[in-house]
Amino acid sequence: MPEWLLLAALWAAITPPAVVSRTDPVYPAEARRTGFQGVLLVWVTVDPQGNPGQARVLNPSGMGLERSALDCVRQWKFRPAQENGKPVPSNALAEVTFHLGRSFFIQAPSTAQAEYDTAVRLVGGAPEYRDPEIVRTLLETAAANNFPAAEAFLADLYARGKVLPKDPAYGFGLAQKAAATGYPEAEFELGLMYQTGLGTPRDFARALSWYRTAARAGSANANHNLGVMFEQGQGVAADESEAAKYFRRAAERGVVPSQQRLGEMYRDGVGVTQNDAEAAFWLTLAANRDDDQAAQEAGALAAKLSPKQARRVQAKVRGWQPIE
Repeated sequence: MPEWLLLAALWAAITPPAVVSRTDPVYPAEARRTGFQGVLLVWVTVDPQGNPGQARVLNPSGMGLERSALDCVRQWKFRPAQENGKPVPSNALAEVTFHLGRSFFIQAPSTAQAEYDTAVRLVGGAPEYRDPEIVRTLLETAAANNFPAAEAFLADLYARGKVLPKDPAYGFGLAQKAAATGYPEAEFELGLMYQTGLGTPRDFARALSWYRTAARAGSANANHNLGVMFEQGQGVAADESEAAKYFRRAAERGVVPSQQRLGEMYRDGVGVTQNDAEAAFWLTLAANRDDDQAAQEAGALAAKLSPKQARRVQAKVRGWQPIE
C-alpha cells in the first residue's frame, strides 16, 4: 500500500480539530500605518482539552504581526481532534486575518492564496522548514477552497516525490482534477505527465492536446514543450518551422530554454531564415538569465557582427520586456 494511502487510512478514524471560539487580533500600530491587510497562518498544537499550545507563524510579515497573531491564537478555544471517539492531541492550521475595512483601496490576499504562497515558500526554503504535514495541509486546504494552483502544486510534489511521499499515480489524479478547472499550469502539468509517462502510460497525442489547451490559455511552458515535440517528432511529423513558432511564443514570454533554442535556430538557419543578429539577440537574453551555454554562443556570434549590428542588438536587449 502506498505510504500516502496508509496514512489516509489511519487519518480516516481521526476527526481533526476545529475552532469553536476566537478573538480578533490586535492591529500593531506599524502595520496599521502601512495599511497592511492579509492573513497570517499559525501552526498550533491543540491538547485533548482543546487548548492551544506551541505555535509558530508560517508566513511572517514583520511589523509586529507575528506576536499579535500568536497572542490572538493562544486565546482561542478548539474542539479537540478525536480518534475513535476519544480526544487526542493534534496540530491545527489557524488563520488570523488582519483587515482594515478598506478593501476597495487595498486588496487583501485570499486565505487560499496565503496558504499556497506559504507552502511554496516552505518547499523552496531551508530543509528544516519543509515539514511534509504542514505543506500538505496548506495545499489541501487551499485546494478545497477552489484554488487550483494549490492542487496543481500538490500533484507535482506527489508525482516527483518532492517533500511529500512519491506517488506519481496519485499526483496524476490530482493534476486531472486541477486541469478540469481550466487552470493553464495544471493543463501543462497534465501534458507533461502524458509526454513523459509520469503516473500514466505515455501518450503523445494527449500530451499535445493538453499542451495546446494550456498554450491557448497563455502557458509559456506549454508553448516551449510544443516546440520540443514538433522538433523531435513526438506524436506529430517533425516540423522545424512549426517548432520555431512555438519556441518564439515561449521565448517572448521569457522562457530561457526557448530563447536559447530560438537563437540557435536563427544561427543555423533551422526552421527560420538564418540571421546572426537575431540569433545574438535571443542568445543574449538567455545569457542574461545566467545560461552559461547561451553566453558562450552569444559571445561567438558577437565577433561576427558589425559594430552597427552589435549596437542594435544591445539596444534591443535593453528595451526588451516579456509578454505577460
